[in-house]
Amino acid sequence: MVEDNIKNYKGTIVISALNIRAGGPLSILKECLHGISKSTLINEYKVIALVNSKENCYYNNITYYVFPKAVNRLYYYYLEYFGLKRFSQNIDALLWLSLSDKTPTVRADKRAVYIHNPTPFFKIKFQDFIFSPFLLLYVLFYKNICSINVHKNDYLIVQQNWLRKAYSELFRFNVEKTIVFPPSGIASMGKPKLDDRSNKQVTFVFASLPRGFKNFEIIGEASKILIAKGMKNFQIILTMKGDESRYAKAVFKKYKNIANISFIGVVPKEDLENIYNQSDCLIFPSRLETWGLPISEYSAYKKPMLLADLPYAHNTAAGSAKVSFFNPYSSSDLALQMEMIIKNDMSFLKPVPKNEISQPYATSWEALILLMMKSKK
Repeated sequence: MVEDNIKNYKGTIVISALNIRAGGPLSILKECLHGISKSTLINEYKVIALVNSKENCYYNNITYYVFPKAVNRLYYYYLEYFGLKRFSQNIDALLWLSLSDKTPTVRADKRAVYIHNPTPFFKIKFQDFIFSPFLLLYVLFYKNICSINVHKNDYLIVQQNWLRKAYSELFRFNVEKTIVFPPSGIASMGKPKLDDRSNKQVTFVFASLPRGFKNFEIIGEASKILIAKGMKNFQIILTMKGDESRYAKAVFKKYKNIANISFIGVVPKEDLENIYNQSDCLIFPSRLETWGLPISEYSAYKKPMLLADLPYAHNTAAGSAKVSFFNPYSSSDLALQMEMIIKNDMSFLKPVPKNEISQPYATSWEALILLMMKSKK
């Protein structure tokens, strides 16, 4: 724990993230604590972070309580629903913000939960039973786990407008108390370079980790359709190697002999920028996303994007210039759109209107917290 010597705070804000260790949730935790540590909030409120380790999320002006055993799932659930109650009675927080999708049993003047996972709205395919059995269990139980205590919150926080409506309906939670808060730390890919490619081969790219719901296989099937039509003048770059998981091995085994597909594995940001610059079109077929970061990154290049026709993609692509949406369960639909790109027919690409997001809405962590505590400020 890091002690604070500053006295006379207006109150205490608790950021609860006991089970967060990696991936998108860790990025959100880091953005949250970094944003708060640099804000004016830090001068008026004592800010406490509950974490399992402060190694990857340490920032000045934050008081840390470390629960290393919270990495154990059973112990984590014990803390969330039983162990933190007495702890919270000693804290007497003005705001308790949980970043873990779940609502702990605690006492605080105001409570909120950040739900960054659209799992309850995932449409299961047969192959998911083979390659992602744990994902299926997660889908089945996620709604029930997240519904525990949810109505004890004053606010729900989500990243996109469609999630506001979806979760408000799912939990029967007041939509006017569901705050849309887009990711505050979307990484910039730098200024796009002019396209100086000399070859005429059309290059598609899909940058993602190989997880079952990412839907790599639809690109492989679309490639087979194009090749069967006699089309050869295209290349597809996939940021997977084929040895990362059971799903990755299955995809690689099935499509490794297609000469038009390059399995390059995960690449550094600088290399990905070069790939984006040299490519002609982004394909993003993922069936489950909270945001879909590559869409935001690639949009700056003002090149064609073929995106899964799902709510997250429509939201994330808002403001993009050249977009088409395809059925993420139809390889023939994707193949048809790829064929048009290869033939230099861009007539089907359309701009996506910018989102008009109604209140409550926030664009920074400071604004978000002040919105939730406005009666206390």
